[in-house]
Amino acid sequence: MRLDGRGKETIHVILVDEEKKKRHLNNGPKPSTRFGMECYNPEVYAGMHREKDRIGDHVKDAGITAHVILHALQEMTNERVDAFLGQGEEEPAPPPF
Repeated sequence: MRLDGRGKETIHVILVDEEKKKRHLNNGPKPSTRFGMECYNPEVYAGMHREKDRIGDHVKDAGITAHVILHALQEMTNERVDAFLGQGEEEPAPPPF
């Protein structure tokens, strides 16, 4: 949806849940192959790159690297996330790197 913003600005309104569903299906005429993520923390950013590069250097194939990382994320169940965060503790556990 396109609306006029302030002055000559253009704003775009999206339906967040609808866009999320489209990304999950990724079945349009040109399916996406890129994934990006805001880390919000310089140490997490560096750690994400270190681990991705470590796996990539080991397997020597970017596609397989992505599959390995996806598998690791799928293994992180909601119960494991809760345990990692300490289930209700005021401060979550520090990252493992």
